[in-house]
Amino acid sequence: MPDAKKENGPQKKRALLNYRENGQIAVITIDNFKPVVLTKGLQQINTLDAGLFLEIDAGLDEIDRNKETKLVVFTGINPPNFYPVFCDGVDLTFLAKLRFLDFGEDMKSEVKNHRTGIRVLNRMSKMSQYFVALINGHCIGGGLELALGCDCLIALPQMLIGFPECKYGLLPGWDGLQNLAYKIGRAEALAFYFEGFFESSGKHIFRNGIVNTEKALAIGMIDEIASSLKEADRRINEILNELVNGKLHRKPKPELPAYKMMP
Repeated sequence: MPDAKKENGPQKKRALLNYRENGQIAVITIDNFKPVVLTKGLQQINTLDAGLFLEIDAGLDEIDRNKETKLVVFTGINPPNFYPVFCDGVDLTFLAKLRFLDFGEDMKSEVKNHRTGIRVLNRMSKMSQYFVALINGHCIGGGLELALGCDCLIALPQMLIGFPECKYGLLPGWDGLQNLAYKIGRAEALAFYFEGFFESSGKHIFRNGIVNTEKALAIGMIDEIASSLKEADRRINEILNELVNGKLHRKPKPELPAYKMMP
């Protein structure tokens, strides 16, 4: 019988790894381009899942073998005819099909997805390299959870950032609230997630738990705003120089717990 893998060709890599600055900078691009139309005209185009986390894990293996790498950058895509997106979270159409009754196979699968993501995020926190999330597009749900696993979050202007899970009666599946609380404080993280942000008139600024880049910077969710990709690249090279010269070091992150059931 013909080999199915050969017949269908090699599978596309969704976590593309490239090197810059003589291998000192590793860039992992999240490229799971798969437009999905949701209700009320909403859509997702660059989603995250356990398989993609495994691809990231394989990239981290390679980075570990490359002793020159001091800085790892995560970034997203800007496909033609679509909006730019760092990562807009787990595929909600897949999630909607799951049946969690009686702790069946769907529940077991989703717990496995949860534990895979947590393992990779904890691995990132223990590596010697410094991690930067270059948020070059909208950063939603699981995408923000991945970004919060990094040491420094640099975003372009006017991107949307946040957790819409509350709107669907869910908690972020890869301990995003814990990481957010570590970054901005527990009370602030809970207020952001459960209340969102409102104008003095009572009008909601964005959907629950989603703000623009500028508001995200004001509350400490991200660390810097770069006016352009060129400016972001300049800043990343500055961070590399600070690392090489011993002027910048990683701050320890608490280990994220892996649950036996979905939160």
